[in-house]
Amino acid sequence: MSVCQNNLRFSNVRAECEESGLIVSHFIIRMSTATPNTGAQPPNHEHAFNKSVKVAKVVIVGSLNLDFINLIDSHPASGSHVQANDDVEAPGGHGGNQAVACARLSALPLASTIRRLLQPDEPLPSGPAMDVFMNGAIGDQDDFGERIVAELKKNKVNTTGIFTIKGEKTGYAHINVDAQGTSSVTGRAKANAKCLPGPALKLDVEPDVVLVQLEIPQETVKHVLAWAKGHNAITICNAAPATRTVAPEIFDVDHFILNEEQADKLDGIKTVLFNNRSNQRDEIRQHYLTQCAEFHKLGAKCVVITLAELGAVGSVRESGVAKRYIFDAVQVESKKVEDTTGGSDAFIGAYTVEIVHQWQLGMKQDVGSAMEMGIKAAGLCVSRVGSMQGIPTVKEILTTEFRAVDI
Repeated sequence: MSVCQNNLRFSNVRAECEESGLIVSHFIIRMSTATPNTGAQPPNHEHAFNKSVKVAKVVIVGSLNLDFINLIDSHPASGSHVQANDDVEAPGGHGGNQAVACARLSALPLASTIRRLLQPDEPLPSGPAMDVFMNGAIGDQDDFGERIVAELKKNKVNTTGIFTIKGEKTGYAHINVDAQGTSSVTGRAKANAKCLPGPALKLDVEPDVVLVQLEIPQETVKHVLAWAKGHNAITICNAAPATRTVAPEIFDVDHFILNEEQADKLDGIKTVLFNNRSNQRDEIRQHYLTQCAEFHKLGAKCVVITLAELGAVGSVRESGVAKRYIFDAVQVESKKVEDTTGGSDAFIGAYTVEIVHQWQLGMKQDVGSAMEMGIKAAGLCVSRVGSMQGIPTVKEILTTEFRAVDI
């Protein structure tokens, strides 16, 4: 085992290389304000040959919900009753949140060009242009759908792909958030359950990137992924919410992103493996890196598993060689965690934007840079209440000082 040090753009970066050549691992120990440069070339990506800088078309097909958020001191025990300290109604749903994250962060510059924190009054650099399209279903038995569509339009998301299910309610979620920012979610799919292949689901954009989740029927997800592959689009699947059964076709994507609960359910694990997360950090991360390898076997080219306060792990496999990443979680200096609900959606939006910009510029894929931008976006999002409204702006990411989460 050889160990090399690289402190060009990160503090305490360690790269470990297995001499067998089967695995190259990059362990990112502490987040700073830029991306590691280990000297190794990222693996080639089959979609990375477009040398013209075009306006990328990013299509999201997924859920649209209205969130009813209760702010409570602590989660109630079974059979008990608690009063909320405050409540918030806000648009949400994994699909809507990720569409807003992609649109709001679409001007993010490439991670590799960010050399320092910007001052609030400095002009902002930007990446290539991209358009974001949202496809999904809302109901006509409430005003939730109108409110969601209005918020999407406000964030410059193209909503022409959103259709109305007559006689149905819009999807919704009841979210309890305790004083530590930990959330519990109970939702009803409603119109989302009727977002099915057919004339109403108009996939009439020539896509460059397609992003899906599992909050709509898997029949639809399979249909959308097949359509995306027919257009040679980059495919990204967020396996959320957690389920024990996923169709084989859904694993066969360019990027498969999920959290630890979802990973355990898909792997058939029913019990809590770790009871001391801070002391078992390395063991936990290794466990999920092993799960990444299992998802590779199912067809996923790149796998990213988010681990809440322990950050995220990722793995990219090509031609029998895997490059693995571990990132610490970060939080905004002097701010506490308020609401963890939307962190994963902010992560996926920023991650997607970085991958899109790399493709637009004909660059080789660098998943580490995408994870870095995702980690930062998530760190900002969880410092405020609400999923969609908590998604940060480009300016916030470029001007915010982060620190590693204390665990």
